[in-house]
Amino acid sequence: IFPKEGTMRVRLVSQGPDKELGLEIIQFYSQKTGGIISPATFDEPCPFMEKFQELKKSSNEEDQELAKLLTPRRRFLVAGTIYKDEKGKEIDPEKVGKPILIPRSVYQDIIDLYLDEDDWGDMTDPEDGYDIKITRTGKGKMDTNYSVTACPKGKNPAPKFIKEVDLEEVIK
Repeated sequence: IFPKEGTMRVRLVSQGPDKELGLEIIQFYSQKTGGIISPATFDEPCPFMEKFQELKKSSNEEDQELAKLLTPRRRFLVAGTIYKDEKGKEIDPEKVGKPILIPRSVYQDIIDLYLDEDDWGDMTDPEDGYDIKITRTGKGKMDTNYSVTACPKGKNPAPKFIKEVDLEEVIK
């Protein structure tokens, strides 16, 4: 799931004890295929990465231009349960414990909230967690902006909606 234009309310879920909140991935994107998570994320061979490296090292100008189009992106995955509405009234049963692909800036905003123990702290805590809203404005590569807002701590979703998700296992 990737945040579309507008606001998405989500309850992030943990990957388990001693694991990061999110997983950094390497993604290739093309107009024809969309986004592809590279096996290089897990230090495994990746034909896209091999081709990118080959094109990048080439002295041919056309290869260099093609390499720019194929440049891998660093993104983050977090696991979450998404609501149907911004108010947090109804969970979308199709979007429980799903991986959410977010840019580095959104992940950094989430980590800033997570590390702010005085005001916010661990949003994945089953007893004292909270929802966040990810807002996306813009549609194009150059005009898209994101913001992350913490929702007031309050009623937590039922345990079945906040169970741990091992992102690496889900992706592999």
